[in-house]
Amino acid sequence: RLQSPEIIIPDITIGTFELAFDHYIVTEGSWDGGNIKYSIDGGPWTLLPDAAFTANSYNSSLNTAGQGNDNPMAGEDAFTGADGGTGGGTWGTSIVDLSSLGVTANSKLELRWELGTDGCNGNDGWYLDEVRIYNCSAALSISDNKLINDLVTIYPNPAKDVFTLRKTGNINLKAADIYDLNGRLVKTLDLSNMQSKTQIGITELSSGVYFMKLASAEGQGVIKVLKD
Repeated sequence: RLQSPEIIIPDITIGTFELAFDHYIVTEGSWDGGNIKYSIDGGPWTLLPDAAFTANSYNSSLNTAGQGNDNPMAGEDAFTGADGGTGGGTWGTSIVDLSSLGVTANSKLELRWELGTDGCNGNDGWYLDEVRIYNCSAALSISDNKLINDLVTIYPNPAKDVFTLRKTGNINLKAADIYDLNGRLVKTLDLSNMQSKTQIGITELSSGVYFMKLASAEGQGVIKVLKD
């Protein structure tokens, strides 16, 4: 068993949290194998379901105790066996949609990679490398960003304490969310009552690059904001 330390998920409110890991497995097919258990916020340890994988999921279920398997993981979904037609294996990457499991911003996540065997006929085992957790938000289309860039402008950019957001066309802005380079939401603005322009204070932000996601009745888009 390999268990992670407690992982505190970043305070990111958009996109999907994903787990990716590289691994190699060669075991006695259907009798020995490995899978992943998870715990969220100190909850019970639960078998990571096959449905949560978006790439390279479990390839089988282990034989049950009724089939004579004395593996403590008997009957569970697992990675098992070797590459088809060979006695060896190759490295591959599996990807898991953590958001589908209920992982959200600020969740406390723990993971276990568990390998179970029966009483005989071992093999290489299960090797693990390059475990990473990340967040991907849905990409905006080119037309979305073009709409915003055609109808909205900001100045000055870079700005030190305040910048002005101004409409340059007919657009009904609703809200703006400002994110840092790590994807953390640092400021939220209600623009539903905005007239032709409004000033946005950024004194509390550190110098650097930010992205302002604008939502409107006509679409959405992103503008890069530079803070001096």
